[in-house]
Amino acid sequence: MNELYVTRLSTFRKAHKLTQQSFSEKISISSEHFSKIESMCKNPSLSLHIEICKQLNVPSDCFFSERHPVPVLSCRQFEALSLLKTAELKALLNLLQTLYEGN
Repeated sequence: MNELYVTRLSTFRKAHKLTQQSFSEKISISSEHFSKIESMCKNPSLSLHIEICKQLNVPSDCFFSERHPVPVLSCRQFEALSLLKTAELKALLNLLQTLYEGN
């Protein structure tokens, strides 16, 4: 992942007042694995990235584009995303990545 990704990940995690240890438990990985992600030594899998977004309540694209400095989801948007299945969220993420890579 790039620097923007790990900076935002750390910022969002801290905004939720979570330590690396407590957040890694929420997303079901070891604290060592999470530490390596935040230090850019490891990349999260797509499914892990989706779980990170769910737990932090932030849209996926905010990790990849500086055009989204303060991601805010309305209650309606969050509810709509919560209803999607993992496969649907993955498809949405792939679409967003394609759109941003094209710009």
